Amino acid sequence: CNTTQVCNSSEYETLAPTRTSNRLCALTTICDYPNTQYETIAPTLTSNRACANLTMCTSTEYESVGSTLTSNRQCISLSVCGTDEYQFLGPTYSSDRICVTYSECFYPDQFESRAPTSTSDRECSIVTRCRNNQFEVSMPSVTTDRLCGDLTMCAPTQYEIVAPTLTSNRACANLTMCTSTQYESVGSTVT
Repeated sequence: CNTTQVCNSSEYETLAPTRTSNRLCALTTICDYPNTQYETIAPTLTSNRACANLTMCTSTEYESVGSTLTSNRQCISLSVCGTDEYQFLGPTYSSDRICVTYSECFYPDQFESRAPTSTSDRECSIVTRCRNNQFEVSMPSVTTDRLCGDLTMCAPTQYEIVAPTLTSNRACANLTMCTSTQYESVGSTVT
């Protein structure tokens, strides 16, 4: 008679002892966690541990749920920003990208001073208003500001021949100077 073998804590029983045969034990499989595997079935005294390969997220996915010793990681496809959106925050291994709708410029009070890109919002600026001593050289558009120019001031030796408007400059002409053999029949005016 021989003593029946006892499986240790790192083994499981593969064949139960009988009256004529000894117990057979085998090493319990060790999952390669956290590198490549996780445990799908826990070992018992009479069954081996089962392992499965961990899912690896691709470059178009992010890890939405991390793996544990007994569960697989979960991967979800990365969001794709729409044509009216830009990437506000880029994705990481464990987070999705954040897309934000482009700002809208409200013409004619605003114009687009910087065009949007796939990773930046458009910038809007207030359209310039010409001052009282200016005229509009060029009108604003959805992507350009209004350009203003300073009104010409007629010199003391000039008079105004064309009055300024909101969109045109004043025109001046030189006063006629009487010679020593002439006299002034009509006095000069501003216009």
